[in-house]
Amino acid sequence: MTRRELRFASLAITALSLLFSTKSNVGAQEKYSLKPTPKTVAWGYYDAKAAPVLRVKSGDTVEIQTLITSTPKRLEDAGVPSLSSAPSAISAVSVSSALNLFPSFWPDRALPSPHAEKPEWCKALPRPEYKSLQRVLPDDPWFEVYKVAPGVFAIYEPHQAEEVISYLIVGHKQAVLFDTGMGISNIRKVISQLTSRPVVVLNSHTHNDHVGGNWQFNFVYGMDTDFTRKNAKGSREDAQAEIALPKGFNPKTYATKPWKISRFIHDGFKINLGGRTLEVLSTPGHTPDAISLLDRENGLLFTGDTYYPAPIWLFRPETDLDAYVNSAKRIAALAPGLKLVLGAHNLPVAEPSVLPRLVAAIQAVRSGQGSVKPAGEGKALHSFGGFDFLLTAPKKEKN
Repeated sequence: MTRRELRFASLAITALSLLFSTKSNVGAQEKYSLKPTPKTVAWGYYDAKAAPVLRVKSGDTVEIQTLITSTPKRLEDAGVPSLSSAPSAISAVSVSSALNLFPSFWPDRALPSPHAEKPEWCKALPRPEYKSLQRVLPDDPWFEVYKVAPGVFAIYEPHQAEEVISYLIVGHKQAVLFDTGMGISNIRKVISQLTSRPVVVLNSHTHNDHVGGNWQFNFVYGMDTDFTRKNAKGSREDAQAEIALPKGFNPKTYATKPWKISRFIHDGFKINLGGRTLEVLSTPGHTPDAISLLDRENGLLFTGDTYYPAPIWLFRPETDLDAYVNSAKRIAALAPGLKLVLGAHNLPVAEPSVLPRLVAAIQAVRSGQGSVKPAGEGKALHSFGGFDFLLTAPKKEKN
C-alpha cells in the first residue's frame, strides 16, 4: 500500500473494533480475511460503539481489504461494492502490530481528518528552524520527531495550537521521557520506536498539555507538591479550559487520564541513565511544581514552560511571578556552561544567551516597561526585548 492508500484505509475501516473486543483462548495462530461490508466501512472516525465483526488473538494475522475511493459520497453511492468493481488495497498485518495502521487507537478519541482545512495559526508551518534538524520517524501522522543532540529526541505536536514538545533522553541503561504531551495520539508507540531501554516519565510541570500520555507508562516521577497530586487525578474541566483543540477533534471528549506517581522527588534529585546523569532543578513560577532538567556534562538544559520562544503563560491562578523571576535568574546563571536550551513549545533549541535576556525582559515588564495590549478576557500581552509574557490584566477600578 502507498502512504496515500494507508491514510484512506485508516479513515475507512471501523473494523478496528475487533481489536478492542478480543477475547479468545490461546491456541494456534490463524489467518483471517476481512472484506469491506456496510458493517466494516464508514467514513469519518473509528466508532467505539460498532459491534466487533471478528474476534482474534495476539499473533493472528488479519488480511484487511479496504475500499479506496475519492470521496465519502462515492462510497455511499456505491453501496460498498464488491472488490471486483471498485479499487481496493489489501494489507496483511499481525494483530500485535495492526494498531500501527491507525493514527490513534483510543476508542474515545479520533484525530482530525488529514483533509480538514488548516486553521490560521498553523498555515505557516513547518517553522523554518526545523529544516536544520534531523527528522526521524517521518511517517507518524501526529508527532514530528527530531534528533536534536546525541541521545536526545524532540517529540513535537505541530497539529495543535500550543505546539507542545516532549523530550526523550536516552542513556546506556534507561531513558527519561520529559513530558508526555497532549494525549491526543499514542506517544508510547513513538517511544518504543526510538528506544528499547526502560523509560521513566518526568514532567516539566503538570499542566494538561504536558501529562496527556502519563497514564501509558509504568513509572512516573512527581514533584512533592499538592499541585502535582491534584493533577495526577486527571482532569476534564481544566483540560478543556485553556486548550485550543485541533479542528475535527471533539473538545467534549478531551480529558487527561489519571496516572500513578511512582516516586516523589525534590530539587537536586539526580537520575542516572547510564553514561548520562540528569539533575532536577526546581523552577517554580509558571506552576508550583515546575522544574528544569539539567544534563550538566553535555551542556543541555530542558526548561519546560519557564522558557520557550513564544508568549510565556504567566496568568493562571497557580502562577507566582516572584517565584518565576527567581527561577529565571537561577537558570540564567547556568548559561556559561550550556550548549543548548530546550523549551517545551514551538521550537526545541535555543542559544544559552537567551536566558540572561529572559531575566532582563521579565524584570523590565514588571517595572512597567515595554508594550502592553489586551489578549482576551482578563489577560494582557506584555512585550519587551523580543520576549512576550501573557499576564493577568489589571482589574479596572469601579467608579
